[in-house]
Formats: sequence, C-alpha cells, structure tokens
Amino acid sequence: MSGVRWQQAVRVALDHATALDTPVAAMAAQAWVGGGAPAFGAELVRRRRGLHAALESALAELAASEAGPPPVPPALGSPSASMTATHGAFSGVDVTQLTSSTS
Repeated sequence: MSGVRWQQAVRVALDHATALDTPVAAMAAQAWVGGGAPAFGAELVRRRRGLHAALESALAELAASEAGPPPVPPALGSPSASMTATHGAFSGVDVTQLTSSTS
C-alpha cells in the first residue's frame, strides 16, 4: 500500500471525525432545551456515530484493497458526551401573570 495514500486517508478521516463533537457537546450542556431538542440531540448523536462508522469503514476498505499486511486504522471515536436534552416541567413564561403581578 502506498504509505502516502494511507497517510492522506488517515489525515482526512481524523480531520473529519470530530466534525460533530462540538454540537453534540453543546446539546449535552443543554444549549437548546425546547420541544424539539430531544429529537434533534438524539439525531445528532446518531449522525455522529454514523460519521465515525463511515470513516472507519472507508479506512478498512482502503487497507484491505492493497496487498501485504494491512495498516492498523486509528481509533476515530472521541470521548464526547452522548447525553441530549430531555423534556422538563418548564413550559414557558406566562406573560399575563408576569405583567399582572407588577401592577
């Protein structure tokens, strides 16, 4: 296997493997807790896992396509939180109640 080709593929995979880490971490920190937040957070985690699986599969396919001992692909999964927003008791601010208590 061409060492340069393998190194380029690994570099691309490592560069892109963390693409969804920041949004997943933001959702875990409850950056958005509205009604659609749980579904969005779960989909974000699912797509992050899918991205890692696709990159790992591409590296494995590249390694298997050449003769000789295959190189060991790097671990692409990063230690990122996979918690997402959940539904809570907060249902918004009642503006009429706020304005009536100030008079």
